[in-house]
Amino acid sequence: MRLRSRTSTDARTIRDLTAERRILSIKLRDREEELRAKNKLVADVQDELAVLNMQLNLVEKRYADKVSENKQLVERFMKRVGQEADAMNREFEPPQPSSRKR
Repeated sequence: MRLRSRTSTDARTIRDLTAERRILSIKLRDREEELRAKNKLVADVQDELAVLNMQLNLVEKRYADKVSENKQLVERFMKRVGQEADAMNREFEPPQPSSRKR
């Protein structure tokens, strides 16, 4: 009787442990899959960040080029306007009296 009782108890323990092992295996597989998905997501985000940084660098370079080009254009414009203003001033200056002879 004791042997049957013990066998029955052992069989129940084995079933319980087998079920627990199956559950733990499933949880472990799920966690591993979740980790793989997270690692892929991190890699994707890092790739996207690298691409965005390259685009930002290109935009900053273009901006610096445009600022430099704008500065040159303003300088050329101011020089031309200055020359035109000087020419207009010379044109509208009253004639200088000639030196007097004694």
